[in-house]
Amino acid sequence: GKEGRNFTQSNKFHANIAWDGSDPELEEKVIDIIEQAASNMKTFKDDKGNIIPCNPTKIVMAEDYRLNDVVMRALKSKYGTRMGANGVNLAYGKYEVIINPYLADVPGFKAEDHGLILLDPARNKEGLGAVWFDRVPLQVDSYIDKKTKANIWDGRARFGAGFGDFRAMTYINLNNRETENSTPLTPLATSVKAVKVVE
Repeated sequence: GKEGRNFTQSNKFHANIAWDGSDPELEEKVIDIIEQAASNMKTFKDDKGNIIPCNPTKIVMAEDYRLNDVVMRALKSKYGTRMGANGVNLAYGKYEVIINPYLADVPGFKAEDHGLILLDPARNKEGLGAVWFDRVPLQVDSYIDKKTKANIWDGRARFGAGFGDFRAMTYINLNNRETENSTPLTPLATSVKAVKVVE
């Protein structure tokens, strides 16, 4: 039954991708892993086992040139070889990419990790996923200093950040660095190689 949680699900994935330049299908494999994880998010369940579909539309990455370059090139190309030499890239225009330089020092997002987060912004807001909130709204005061005649500005605010629900996001490590409770994904070779006719 749906009473209590008796199922497992993951929002952490890892995949073994070759980053040494030897794989001509690198962009397509990275997009394939992203799409596999996105598909998994669409069947996330709440604690009672009810499906709460997510629709990830953002990719959040650290300042990692190699990963950024591959993801951006893959997402900005209308064409791929999934369906032959002139196949359509189904991920074209699907994601907004956010590059956050502050993540570069965070474990799981360093250059050797090639880590990224898939995020459903609507679910994040509705389900209180990663939340940035005002505890005390910004109050600004301005006055003229009698001695210097300078306009003095003074303000005060209190804010906080926290996580309420993991289901709005998914972490993916693309350098086969398995983290606790992460699920392996296998990148599929999607290219169709041209056949050379010998006469």
